[in-house]
Amino acid sequence: IILANTDLTKEGDILGAAIMLPNELVERQVIGSHHTTILSVTSQKVDPYYLTHLINSVKVRNEIKRFRRGATVKGIITDDLKRLIIELPSLEEQKKITKILDKAYEVERDSDKMRALHQTLAKLVFYQMFGDVRINDRRIPLKKIGDFCTIVNGSTPRKSESSFWDGDIPWVSPKTLSKIETPWLQQPTRYITQEGYSSCSTHMVEKGSILFSSRAPIGLVAITSSPSRGFVWLGNRNSGSKDLMWSRLSTHPFTSL
Repeated sequence: IILANTDLTKEGDILGAAIMLPNELVERQVIGSHHTTILSVTSQKVDPYYLTHLINSVKVRNEIKRFRRGATVKGIITDDLKRLIIELPSLEEQKKITKILDKAYEVERDSDKMRALHQTLAKLVFYQMFGDVRINDRRIPLKKIGDFCTIVNGSTPRKSESSFWDGDIPWVSPKTLSKIETPWLQQPTRYITQEGYSSCSTHMVEKGSILFSSRAPIGLVAITSSPSRGFVWLGNRNSGSKDLMWSRLSTHPFTSL
């Protein structure tokens, strides 16, 4: 198992990420970079695939982040990893859990493909129905977003205050929006604590709300699949389609504003 022991990103979303070596490399000698730690399972009572899944879980990743050291570049050391306490059921139970998670990830990958196709088709249908929204060639009546949406800004707790981070409250940044391929946001950027939430002027947004990035990169749009905190929130005050709003906003040339 190869684990990332260093993270150069501010959000810390790489630290502690783990992968299994490909089968073709299992029997070969492997040398990792100084940014990685290699875990070799020596006990017959531990399934390495289960351990990989467990390390990548939100709970364990957050525990690993608590061991972070360094002022500028955050990292973890081997001695701290050795002190990490994990849940270890019987080997039979581990294999059952691994089989279920492998199947879930397979379904998730297929779902991602379907959501990407849905996104492409949604934009195509939107164009066929409303034409080129940049020039409004079909003379559709225009209305200000503020007339039918509640709009609030998000905020970011101080990154230097460790007690503000790695809690259980989802927090989203534009960086995450730049990576998603579907209208729906599935995972937050990081998690903050209640103390971090209280320290800044961010807001809780409801499931199904529209997130819009007002800072670089400007104009990224997503629909929340769970309650989150982050940046600009567009809360629809009527029964209008959130998918329609997402499609309209995602095709608007905001970068020219």
